[in-house]
Amino acid sequence: MIIAAALHVIAALIWVGGFFFILVILRPASIRIEPPQRFRLFAKVFQWFFPWVWGSIAVLLITGYWMLLSGQALSGLHTDIMQGLGIVMMLLFGHLYHAPYKRFSEAVDEENWAKTNYQANRMRRAIRWNLLLGLATAVVATTGRYWS
Repeated sequence: MIIAAALHVIAALIWVGGFFFILVILRPASIRIEPPQRFRLFAKVFQWFFPWVWGSIAVLLITGYWMLLSGQALSGLHTDIMQGLGIVMMLLFGHLYHAPYKRFSEAVDEENWAKTNYQANRMRRAIRWNLLLGLATAVVATTGRYWS
């Protein structure tokens, strides 16, 4: 069970930490780069990072339900909230990946910078929501056992 819990935490850190890095560090640091180069940089970052998110989602689902169904995880309101927030995050990421990211990648390949910018803004909003939900989930996960 220790391994499952450790893998669960690592997967969450990769996903939420990656979105924190993209939104809070990389985006402001790259703002002075000309848009075509900046968009190409982000396309490469997403190309490398998003498979890690998909892997993290798989690990979170497997380890989370393994701990819950084996009776080893603490169940209660905080577990339900954590699970609900996680599912919303997964659905939001699925939308991000299959809609604005797909269009963003196509626009970068086409060198259609207006379309790329529009999709980048849509992606930023989805990443922001995913980050906020991930931080809330982390707070619930770490403080929930003390709620009574």
